Amino acid sequence: MDFSVAAAGVGLPASTPCIPIAERYWTKIVKSPSSTTNNIATAHAHLIWCTGLFFGAEGRSIRLSDCMRAGTHAELAAKMGFGTAPAVIMLGRTLHRFRHGEDKKTFGKWTHFWAAVDVRAAEVQAELDKEDAKRFVRPSRYKCSAPGCPVQASKGSMLRACAGKCEDAYKLRYCTKECQVADGKTHKRMCKPGLEAPQSEAPLPSRSPMNPSFTVGRFEMSPDWSLPTQSKNPTFKTARNGEYSVEIGGINVHTSPSQLSAQGVLSADK
Repeated sequence: MDFSVAAAGVGLPASTPCIPIAERYWTKIVKSPSSTTNNIATAHAHLIWCTGLFFGAEGRSIRLSDCMRAGTHAELAAKMGFGTAPAVIMLGRTLHRFRHGEDKKTFGKWTHFWAAVDVRAAEVQAELDKEDAKRFVRPSRYKCSAPGCPVQASKGSMLRACAGKCEDAYKLRYCTKECQVADGKTHKRMCKPGLEAPQSEAPLPSRSPMNPSFTVGRFEMSPDWSLPTQSKNPTFKTARNGEYSVEIGGINVHTSPSQLSAQGVLSADK
């Protein structure tokens, strides 16, 4: 059996025929006597995408049955050593708000799943804290200076700096030419040599992997926005070489036959 057909369903909206097809083939991998532990763990991770939590759920509330199916797949994937799979981590961020409190008994029982999420969250938090330390020294270097624009950059070089004669320490930065033009009249009064840098700048808020920001291209949007559980306008792209990519809420879900083959999924059941 050629399991490459299953790759066609990864990242597609559930309203298309491909998600049920993918789910059927991933399930065959789980149940096949010839499947290795890595095969089964990978299949469980990909089956999370097929539960309806992320794709095809427009206009409806999250179903408890979808959460339980996804959590079970994530628990099994993590238990078999595949806890760093993107689907597992994204599910952790989605279900994190249900983990404690009155829902603890229902959602807190997946010990391997949450352990994997906690480890990854600690790693990401360390990276964010390191970046935030730099951002704290010079906040304006990492945020678009146009009034009302929420775009922030993880690196200062990602934003375009004013090319005028203002002092480097006082240069404003923008995410697009449009934002720079919109702020042009205000900045023009300061865009002169010899002006001192502002005495203080409002620090950027700290970030958390459990309360992630949208990622838009190279930039981040307001860091206190939560990751959505579904998208009203998913953008699906299929490349000629068999790669699949879908952008949902600024998050790219991507897979290719070569990646799946490297994980031991694209094997033939003879």
